[in-house]
Amino acid sequence: APMRAGPGSPSPQEPRPMAPRIQVLVVDDSPTVRRQLTLAFERMGVACDAVPSAVAGLERMSAIRYDLVLVDVVMPEVSGGEVSRRIARVLPSAKFLFMSGYSGVEVAAQGVMSEGVHFIQKPFTRQALARKLREALR
Repeated sequence: APMRAGPGSPSPQEPRPMAPRIQVLVVDDSPTVRRQLTLAFERMGVACDAVPSAVAGLERMSAIRYDLVLVDVVMPEVSGGEVSRRIARVLPSAKFLFMSGYSGVEVAAQGVMSEGVHFIQKPFTRQALARKLREALR
């Protein structure tokens, strides 16, 4: 819902963004990771929603057109690869960035490391995240 403006004009230190904000969906079963990523994206000026599961992600997908989905590869119920396949059926334009604390080799076993797949190894810095975000959105 849009924020209601109070009396007076918006404060000068809040410039209106020229471009529409990037919308990112984070799918990770860890509440700590979701909180950290939401904060990191907000600091970058990126709109971020974070959900704990594929099911919750798909529900959001039907309402919001996300530019990028950041998915943990290894999750309890549904693997990140399966999450991305389900989401791609609903929103074919979505780009994906996979993340994992496991090595690229273990991640490849999940069937997500195909050509053109973007991957970031946990733990990562905000700078690395910003760089990967730009790469994945190209």
